[in-house]
Amino acid sequence: MKQLMRLVLTLFVISGSFTSVALHAEENENSNIAEFWVMVPKAGMESKFQEALKGHIEHRQEKEDPRMWNTYRPVLGDGLNKYYIRTCCVSWAKLDDYREWSNKNNMGQHFQEKVGQYVESYEHYFAEVDMDNGHWPDDSSKFVYFGVTDFHAKFGMYASVQQGKKMLSDHAKEMKWPYYWSWSRRIGGEGGLSLVIPYSNYAEMAPPKETFYEALSKHLGGEDKAREMFQNWDNNFESATYQIYALDKNLSMQAK
Repeated sequence: MKQLMRLVLTLFVISGSFTSVALHAEENENSNIAEFWVMVPKAGMESKFQEALKGHIEHRQEKEDPRMWNTYRPVLGDGLNKYYIRTCCVSWAKLDDYREWSNKNNMGQHFQEKVGQYVESYEHYFAEVDMDNGHWPDDSSKFVYFGVTDFHAKFGMYASVQQGKKMLSDHAKEMKWPYYWSWSRRIGGEGGLSLVIPYSNYAEMAPPKETFYEALSKHLGGEDKAREMFQNWDNNFESATYQIYALDKNLSMQAK
């Protein structure tokens, strides 16, 4: 429990500011659905996979794909051969529109012919981005790295997680915490809550002089209140995992 509490503290402590990971949303309050694929190339075919994927991206650009797709690579752990290809954000209804565009332009067929032969496995998920409780800049093009913590909640703690997430975010905004963050809930698989902190380089990952815990203690008028808040938050979860993802600009696509 204490380890998880320290992890949460660290996340809000680090200087930070996912590039359009991409909170590139339509101007619609319901446009908060991200979509992403996780792909693993076949052994010994990673270079061919990258070359084929880049060609497929160029094909999508020629067809004027209305979405922006970014590719991310994990930096930590043993799953370094995974490619996370993500777009954000649209409404649920727009997913139908995009599927229609994709079928009309034979995107799936083109991918299978050019890229699919080099792919060992696929995963596919949606994510609901919490626009209200995040703090993200309009222009996030400078960010290259994204620290992502996946929280695994205890059964029956959904309401408590929502309350705690809002409380932490509200206090961070009230005391003008000068860094950026984003919350999202994965739909599919094991699900779970994610906290994303963006960076433009590794140097920004160093803790600031005043930690979030110290700033929050001052804001609340005492360390006891801050400690209690984090203990309550910590009690919502069984565990948490942390990963840093790097944006691969060569394998990313900007919408026209």
